[in-house]
Amino acid sequence: MRAPPARLLVFLIVSTVLPCVAAQDHYSEPGGARRARTEAFLGYQHWDALSQLQPAAGGGFDSGGFNLGGAMHWRMHERNTTDLLIGLDVALFTNESNVHHIREELTSRGMYITPSMKWMFDDGTGPRYSLDVGLGYYLVDIAEVELYDFGGYAEDELWEDSAFGGFIGAGIDFPTATSDRRGGFSMSAKIHFFDLGSVNDEGLRSIVSGTLGSGTGDLSGPVVMLQFGYHWY
Repeated sequence: MRAPPARLLVFLIVSTVLPCVAAQDHYSEPGGARRARTEAFLGYQHWDALSQLQPAAGGGFDSGGFNLGGAMHWRMHERNTTDLLIGLDVALFTNESNVHHIREELTSRGMYITPSMKWMFDDGTGPRYSLDVGLGYYLVDIAEVELYDFGGYAEDELWEDSAFGGFIGAGIDFPTATSDRRGGFSMSAKIHFFDLGSVNDEGLRSIVSGTLGSGTGDLSGPVVMLQFGYHWY
């Protein structure tokens, strides 16, 4: 599935975030303090389908890689021990390889932007637990990236595709030992599902079937991500 138009991606984000922002005054602490849950995280992912690709140049991609990103969610409904939050998850993820191109080995790079919901529950004293679900946009490319001194770099993109997909997951918040419980460490596990179709050399490379070739394989989920971060309200 090819990348959707940019205006569709903008609409996806705006239609999720603006209603939450408009509603946040109703779900605020006395004194006007906002109750949005914000999170920054760093994590590890495991992607079997990526490691099963068979590039024409030989070698393969690592199934394990790293991700980083963040999320923001607003309370839309709350009870004594449970909250329903709606917001947005955004992350970048990458996997290395030993597939040699011209100067460097190839890297798989991805991102996702997913409107999402969190159902959070706790007893008011210990950790907060969540069940998570998201649906949104995934983009992945495969490129040779050459780093230069002083921060410069050059890249040669061999393949790119995007798709709509989603995730399911669960998480735990560990609030700091203060009375307001407004921050602390967090961890989560998410399983992402999407289908990017066939991977092959694109453009002029398809004529000579160079590094990736024409029979590299199909690329899809699931991708299992473990994420560790810090959250605050």
